[in-house]
Amino acid sequence: GGNKYSDDLIKKFSEKSFRTLIEVLSPSVIEFMNGFAILSSKPDLHTEALENLLMFGLVNLELLCWQCDQKSASVSRIVKCVSCTDIILQSTDISALLNHSKNTNIIYSSISSLYGLISILVRPSVLPSLPEQVKSNLNLSDSSHIACQKLMELILWLENRKDKGVPPVILNPFRGIVIALGRTSVLNSVVRTPPELWSLGWNPEINGTSPINLPPFPSNLLQETEVLKQFIYRIGLLGFVDKQQFEETWMHLLSVLNATPNMETPLEEIPYINLSLSLAVRGITSLLVQTLLMPQPGNPHNSSLLSVSRDKLPRYLTTKGGHRLQKVMQQLHLKLKEVQHILRSGSKSSPKYHAGQLSVDYLASAILSSSHPATTEQDEDSLYEIGAREEKLNSSGLDVNSCLHFLHYLYSTWLSPQSGLCSSVIAEVVKSMSILCDLFTASAHHKWILETLVPLHSTHPVEDHITFQYIIIATCKALATLIAAKKEVSSFHIDGVLHIVEAGLRSIQISVRTCALHGILYLLQSPPPDNIPSLINMVASYIAKHNDGRVVESESHQITVWEVWVFLVEKYSTSSDPALPSTALQMALTAAASPSTSPRILHQVLRGVERLILVQESTPGTVEVVLKLAMDLVLNSPPAVSLAALPLFLTALHCSTKSQSAQLRLSDEFSRPEDLASDPELLLQFMEKLSVLFDRIRVCLPFEAGVLAGLLGTCLLDILPASQLLNKVITEYISSHQPHPHLLAATLFQVFEAAIHEGGENLVQEWVLLSLSNFTQRTPVALAVWCLTCFFIAASSNKWLRAGFPSVQARLGKLDESDIQVFCLAGAQFRKSLATEQQRNKFDDVFHSASSPGSPFEELLNCLKHSTEMKKT
Repeated sequence: GGNKYSDDLIKKFSEKSFRTLIEVLSPSVIEFMNGFAILSSKPDLHTEALENLLMFGLVNLELLCWQCDQKSASVSRIVKCVSCTDIILQSTDISALLNHSKNTNIIYSSISSLYGLISILVRPSVLPSLPEQVKSNLNLSDSSHIACQKLMELILWLENRKDKGVPPVILNPFRGIVIALGRTSVLNSVVRTPPELWSLGWNPEINGTSPINLPPFPSNLLQETEVLKQFIYRIGLLGFVDKQQFEETWMHLLSVLNATPNMETPLEEIPYINLSLSLAVRGITSLLVQTLLMPQPGNPHNSSLLSVSRDKLPRYLTTKGGHRLQKVMQQLHLKLKEVQHILRSGSKSSPKYHAGQLSVDYLASAILSSSHPATTEQDEDSLYEIGAREEKLNSSGLDVNSCLHFLHYLYSTWLSPQSGLCSSVIAEVVKSMSILCDLFTASAHHKWILETLVPLHSTHPVEDHITFQYIIIATCKALATLIAAKKEVSSFHIDGVLHIVEAGLRSIQISVRTCALHGILYLLQSPPPDNIPSLINMVASYIAKHNDGRVVESESHQITVWEVWVFLVEKYSTSSDPALPSTALQMALTAAASPSTSPRILHQVLRGVERLILVQESTPGTVEVVLKLAMDLVLNSPPAVSLAALPLFLTALHCSTKSQSAQLRLSDEFSRPEDLASDPELLLQFMEKLSVLFDRIRVCLPFEAGVLAGLLGTCLLDILPASQLLNKVITEYISSHQPHPHLLAATLFQVFEAAIHEGGENLVQEWVLLSLSNFTQRTPVALAVWCLTCFFIAASSNKWLRAGFPSVQARLGKLDESDIQVFCLAGAQFRKSLATEQQRNKFDDVFHSASSPGSPFEELLNCLKHSTEMKKT
């Protein structure tokens, strides 16, 4: 407060109409930005539109800060607000606009609002304060310096956050806004600098101009571990903005790596030097992994780590039935994304690297494409991803390969027996090598991994489980890549890697065994070597031992067991034990049906079963067993489990349709809903299966009902013809036991539209006339009017009337003059479309019997009477 801008804002925020407008627009802006982001060819938005979006993001934050101060902001309001501002700032065009000098005040105001908001949310705790040496260099009467101080303190809070008072659903978008503001040219130089530097005597002059540019700090100060930790955190949080900053960061971290201990180093300093080396290796790995961020390397805010799945598209999904299934699945995933914060207590967080980030096909294609032009043997998806990344790296001028060559030389020196480095540094180096494999484009680098780490496994202390687990990942990844790229590998190294994996599976440490399973997943992706049967037998016996339903030691380990199990069945079921698929499926169904199976493991099991029935030629009996299990889970489980089982239910349902098509001797290319519905018994069976969705909607929570209803219409129309669905959909819509009629109204709209397209309006009109009396008896009157209005619009072919359906759908429970007008308009339009006088008389009789003085039904009749008189005159 205290200035005209603040006073004007408070005045506007005090107006309820203004607050309502902002709150209504926020979800719409989120949907717009999400939709715009996934467009394949994006139109250029006018600068004025971008400025309006940027200003809306700021006003949203300022309003939220005011509401929190007034204690009038709900959790859902906070989530919508910070998510809206976060997604606005993810736009590259808006980020570029934010860097214009004319918009610095928007940056300062956004930081001020964000700081005020978090200060309120963390109460009674307080945000951390900067060291006094930093504050003394800041001119706290200058708005740019104040913004620097607040943003630096917010980053300190994120770094050292101990309280869990701010849930992930708020924290993650909040972190995104901090990243966006911290990457701006006005502040990036300062907020990226570790505050602890000032405590060590570094005292640069901070100018009062914008942007604020600090000189490079002395690299020797990074030898202090606290400074190095802060520097690495800021690298991971903010990324890098251009080639120059990438290279400066690289050189800073290299300066730490050069300070290895020697014979003259005092003993008391060696632990600190080793800690600094470990941290620097971790930082330099993080920096290089950020080049995998797409579509903008180095920007963790609007980019995600490149990920290429090892799973190939099942053949069924390339058929017409498969395309229909994919369409439903896409709708489901979009709906689940909207409610993931309810199910998992958090939205998307910062990108994290994980085992299996890139497939062996991708890694092999990277080697082949760098040495000679693409061939038909290379994976098309991998080649596309490789080309897209290379284009981004070339346009930014980053030379990642030179960095990898240098680390190749440095790590080789450090891992030699003469280096004398401690085990913690060696562990960090091996971990770095296992991650940097994903960046290699030369087969020589993968061979170096084998030549270095296979002997290291034999000489390194066996009790160092941390180093051991990363040796497994790195050697398996390197061997699988070389085999897939058809590069020569010695039998010594192949046998050595298999020995490492076998030793890993026998380890008493569950983390080592989990890494051995990840290593096996890499090996199974490559063309099978001669000794693949022994590997498969070893894996199968391990899985059988650890999938016996006993107490689970670790969820992560058990999830990886299921991943290996499914992949093994998919790829090698024909070359090993013929009973492998049926055994795997039986174990999965047992685990899924067991109440003791944890939600995370259950989710993995269900995904595995879904994958198996897609890729395997399952018998109709097997599909039916899976479908019954999925139906039970969808209908009778808690929301998280029910929604997790939904993809399996839909997949099994479509595969069941495929099986029935085969029995009817219909090729999948010509299998349509009307074909299956030609058999009354089949029609009844599928209707019973689909009834599970209606039954679940009746008893579930609103957010889950929104997910189910959102794909109900598409799913129904994929399986059965619309004419056969009318009775079921109308019955559910009209039922007094239906707590979510506004959601089913959309399904009714879809089914009516399909029925009109399929057989004309007459059939729909007959069903409407047959059901009218049930609607007029609904209470209260507002509900009856709303139901009838939706009913008439859904049954109409008038495009103008149909365009207003979403607006009417949202009016459930309201009844004012405008609602009655739309009701009369829709009713009159429907009556006008009736083909015979008998139908029109039936329509009139229903409303005459339900009419009472002053009721909306009487108003409709008066409207019709007036219209008839106008025609006569």
